[in-house]
Amino acid sequence: DALRGSGRKSAGSLRGVDPALRRAEKMLPLSIKDDEYKPPKFNLFGKISGWFRSILSDKTSRNLFFFLCLNLSFAFVELLYGIWSNW
Repeated sequence: DALRGSGRKSAGSLRGVDPALRRAEKMLPLSIKDDEYKPPKFNLFGKISGWFRSILSDKTSRNLFFFLCLNLSFAFVELLYGIWSNW
């Protein structure tokens, strides 16, 4: 009873603590098991499909993208012809 009235807080209480420290304490692991939390993996397919959706949604960027694809395909045709003709 003497401790209750003295204004002391229990060891597990977070009242009066900086909110950033409260968030940090919530992020701390509760056990030693490493396999409980796995960070999200980098999703390459999702990233590329998002780029394509963004490119194809606008008419100007879509036309530019198709022009670049046509130009790149012609460059590969020139490369293959150069290899084939040995020039």
